[in-house]
Amino acid sequence: MRAIAKFVGAAVAVAVALPAQDPARPFGDFVDGVVATVNDASILRSQVRTLAAPRLRALRAEQRVRPQEAIALERAVAEQEIARHQLALAAKSFATATLTPDRIEEYLRSNAERDRQQQVAELGSLTAFSEELKRVGRTWQTQQAERRIDQLHDLAEDLAIGRRLGGQTRSFLTPTMLRRAYETHVENFVSPARAAIVQVRFRGPDAEAQASAAAAAWRQEAIDARTLAGRYPGALPVSIELDANNLAADLAPLQGFALAGPEGAVAAPLALPGGGFVVAKVNRFVAARNRGFDDPEVQQSLRNQCTEDLIAELRATAQRTAAQRTEVWPRR
Repeated sequence: MRAIAKFVGAAVAVAVALPAQDPARPFGDFVDGVVATVNDASILRSQVRTLAAPRLRALRAEQRVRPQEAIALERAVAEQEIARHQLALAAKSFATATLTPDRIEEYLRSNAERDRQQQVAELGSLTAFSEELKRVGRTWQTQQAERRIDQLHDLAEDLAIGRRLGGQTRSFLTPTMLRRAYETHVENFVSPARAAIVQVRFRGPDAEAQASAAAAAWRQEAIDARTLAGRYPGALPVSIELDANNLAADLAPLQGFALAGPEGAVAAPLALPGGGFVVAKVNRFVAARNRGFDDPEVQQSLRNQCTEDLIAELRATAQRTAAQRTEVWPRR
């Protein structure tokens, strides 16, 4: 889980405020502008829109997106970018005895020069490199500013998480921690069987014979209840899928059958108290689980879960620390 802390800091640079006149464009109608600055690094409106665009397209592919939802998405992306910049720009404050702020700066300069040489080599000449930057509307300085944030962010996470753990995650996972995780997530390891059934009901003088024929056909063919019912006069498919763990009294005898599984099993016709017969098929089935704490697979699952929780906690702590060591302007 990426922790997005809520921070407020003093202004250290002038930034363009977020216009609110057009709800469909949460950051206004300017070609570009500064959404926020973190220390001396600016987050541009165009950057936020570029990052938000894939998520917005995916959302629109699933549903109609209201202007307010688009606003909320872009603002959420802006908050994430602010948090990412905060962690990046606090990287030097996580420095260690062997990786000092000066060595971090040397590492960034070395990477920048290597990037420049590689791109010049790929494009054939320094002139071609400059022309390519101009073509995409960027400068070497803006490109490296973005690259610098990326590298500092990764370095901050490594210092705050990777080096803190030192590759010895298991030493942080105590038996008490694992036991607590088991109790918290016990439903993942111990649970009763669950099943759901679909059914077709038969009425009339030939109900039993039709139900028997239908049951035999359903065992052989992968067809739905409506298709099956269409073959027999007077047959009625029940469109609602029923939870086998909580069946009505007239279907209670099917419970044991359904909870034994497997998915796709078809029960023998059941006579109904009011007349007629019902044929039921297990539509969904989850077998019962009763896996104890000492089960090796359970232990591995608990270690994985606890490791994820530990990393999330360290990341959240680092983000809170970064918020205290950086300044943001503006945030709306």
